[in-house]
Amino acid sequence: MEMNRRRFIQGAGALFGWGALRSGGRAFAAPSGLFSQGTPNLTFGILTDIHLKQSGESFNGQAMFRKALEWFRDQGVDAVAVCGDMADGGMLAELQAVAQTWSAVFPNDAAPDGRHVERLFIYGNHDYGGTSAGSIRGLGLAEAWQQTFGETYTPVWRKEVCGYTFVGAHWTTGGCKGYDEVGIPEGATWITQNGATIDPAKPFFYLQHAPPKNTCLGPWHWGRDDGRITTALSSFPNAIAITGHSHASISDDRSIWQGAFTAINAGSLKYTGLEYGDLLPAVRENDGTIANNSGRIMSKIARDDGHQGLIARVYDDRIVFERRDFEDLGLLGPDWVMPLPMTEPVPLAFAPRAEASVPPEFPSGAALSARVGDVLEVEIPAANREGCPRVFDYKLEIEGSEGGSDERFVFAEGFHRSSGSVRANASMTCQVSAATLTATGGLNVKVFPRNSFGKAGAAISTTAVPSATVQAGLPDAFVEWVESNGTQYIDTGIKGRCNTSADMKIRWMLLNADASFLSSRIDGGNTRFILCSNSRKNKYYVCHKTWNESVNAGTSSYNTTGPDHVESSITHDGTDVTFTLRVNGNLEVNRTETTSAIDTNLNMYLFAQNKGGAADLKSSVRCYGVKIWQDGELVRDFRPCVKDGNVMFYDAVSKTMFKPFPAIPAEGNVNKDGLTIVVR
Repeated sequence: MEMNRRRFIQGAGALFGWGALRSGGRAFAAPSGLFSQGTPNLTFGILTDIHLKQSGESFNGQAMFRKALEWFRDQGVDAVAVCGDMADGGMLAELQAVAQTWSAVFPNDAAPDGRHVERLFIYGNHDYGGTSAGSIRGLGLAEAWQQTFGETYTPVWRKEVCGYTFVGAHWTTGGCKGYDEVGIPEGATWITQNGATIDPAKPFFYLQHAPPKNTCLGPWHWGRDDGRITTALSSFPNAIAITGHSHASISDDRSIWQGAFTAINAGSLKYTGLEYGDLLPAVRENDGTIANNSGRIMSKIARDDGHQGLIARVYDDRIVFERRDFEDLGLLGPDWVMPLPMTEPVPLAFAPRAEASVPPEFPSGAALSARVGDVLEVEIPAANREGCPRVFDYKLEIEGSEGGSDERFVFAEGFHRSSGSVRANASMTCQVSAATLTATGGLNVKVFPRNSFGKAGAAISTTAVPSATVQAGLPDAFVEWVESNGTQYIDTGIKGRCNTSADMKIRWMLLNADASFLSSRIDGGNTRFILCSNSRKNKYYVCHKTWNESVNAGTSSYNTTGPDHVESSITHDGTDVTFTLRVNGNLEVNRTETTSAIDTNLNMYLFAQNKGGAADLKSSVRCYGVKIWQDGELVRDFRPCVKDGNVMFYDAVSKTMFKPFPAIPAEGNVNKDGLTIVVR
């Protein structure tokens, strides 16, 4: 079999034409025997945009950074690259926390077996952007670097690791613009002046923060630079540019690009972004740009749990890039494999890879359901057929029986998470304002699953039934949030027990001592099952066991000026109970105890605790929505709404209304005693 080895990744690299998916999402990158086996010459970890942020005496994001470093250490890496935005506020203390975390995992820059592990770190715009006292820039980029890492600072550095060259260019000037970034002017100059000194027979790796213009994710890639490095590297087919800044998901196979050189978007360890790629010419209902598209009603898809990175292994005849979800250490997709040597430029286009890619498909028996009133709601099962690539987004085609047609797009639930995660395998609901549709009469809805190149699999379809004839229990209008004044509560109908998790967007309005938002509690031993509560007036709290035995399973400060995204779970594996609590993407609690499981046999309440069947410790909280899972299955999806003049929650799972007690009437955008509403 003859083939151009440089073009292999174009035809088969990202969604490999030969690929057969294994369980967990791995794929064979090529037929057996095409590449040599053996130990890699070089192994290095790749992270970017870790954004350690000081919060009191701790640093948000530090635990996730350490988790990633420890995993790299256990893989036997020779180096770790961090492509900028280490210090979220540009503060020296934040940069020093990066160094301290590194030293805790690699003391004296060494692995446990004594091997040297190279630091390949660069500044990004957040590192550069601090202006207050104690900032990196206030001290000086060079002085801060030398104080923190104990090495001489230069705007562009060169390091050799296991015989391979790395070049890193710091962000040195100007703030973030989001396009045509000029923060790294020295990089292109260095390549032009020194590129000839790099061995052309081997790949070399160039690190900067901003993506090279017109490479990864196409011309709309958020945060791309002004094009100088694209021009400079175009003379070096052996160059591999690795960058960050956009937080674009590396589950998107456009995150690797090959033209005159290779460019790779490394994602983000902090959270997954959305402002990138083809988002401008093809907006999606849940991309969060409601202000620019007033007819859209969906909230931005949650991506605070998007903690991504790569590990690269370099062999004589190939480089393998493995994409990891550091939330659960699962794989984000098939490995990217680049044959070596890299000696020929290839066309500057995604088209060959898009054409060769394989689309996702719905599993056999998957079915849609749709209802329409003021809102068209389409419930979409996960397109995760065994043996097919993962879904990136869905395309909806809406045809009216009396004429008119519309198209809508929506990001797939968990598109940024590992293929084995709960979110990547969850169904989702797409909401479209009926007033924005041109289709009239009965609505026929088709949904196509698409990969990140926009290639669609087979559609499934249904006819939307008018909601008034389906259930009297559907909302008259959805609202943005519902606020309790501290006297109301809602029975969720879900028992408080182990293997329960919740995802909430809330804001505490009054800092009551020991007020609760989602929990159960039984008498006799005072045992509590708490997924979200506050403690000592200013902390989030998750707990399981008796109050006297475990006052705190962990706490985190909450934000009193805006809503917080809170994720929590209490699970039992037959021996141990594990508590987790994440606030705004930061893992605040991850604790395991050897103890028996608990089942309160009482329903959990919103805005209160269920103590022996009665509400207790009621709270003043503004709620934007709540999802509850048990044993990995979504059992509640509460959405604030108005029905028959009363404020309620609509559950999209059971398709029923949940009324607060006592009931509070709602009259437009008014603040009534009790619950306050704001209509979208």
